[in-house]
Amino acid sequence: MKTNELMDVHLATCRVAHAAKTTAPARALLELSSAPIVDTEAGVVLEPLRVGSVAPHDYPDRTGFEAATNKIHVEDYVDESSPSFADLLTQGFLYAERLAQRLGALPGAFRVLMTADEEMLAVTVRFHRVRAGEPWGYDDPSQSTEESVAIWDVGAGGA
Repeated sequence: MKTNELMDVHLATCRVAHAAKTTAPARALLELSSAPIVDTEAGVVLEPLRVGSVAPHDYPDRTGFEAATNKIHVEDYVDESSPSFADLLTQGFLYAERLAQRLGALPGAFRVLMTADEEMLAVTVRFHRVRAGEPWGYDDPSQSTEESVAIWDVGAGGA
């Protein structure tokens, strides 16, 4: 996992490494991270996220489509009505780790991207296949100075 300075501060302040060892994933996130990963003509997606997702023709390439379709807002999947930022960050971390583990077992290279905004009380996680000529997002988390970023590169060519 690669992180930028803002994410390093958030992970340390929220004690995410410790919390991830002692916290169970939210049921909805565990179910989603265990759902079938399907490789469609449009791209690689988690099956439950295909329904009502964006249209492939709305994006210039499959990587953009995957990044949009596979994006979740962690706060939409936790059981608590008013989760803390630390809770959201921990749940996002657990979900991203589970996705990275599953995607790393598939053919090809994948990127899992987690972003966090403490002011907005928001954590998002998304993933996409890494393809030559189809860049998406940050290659280096330190490129972002506005939001907290963590990147997991997994699979063939992953770091």
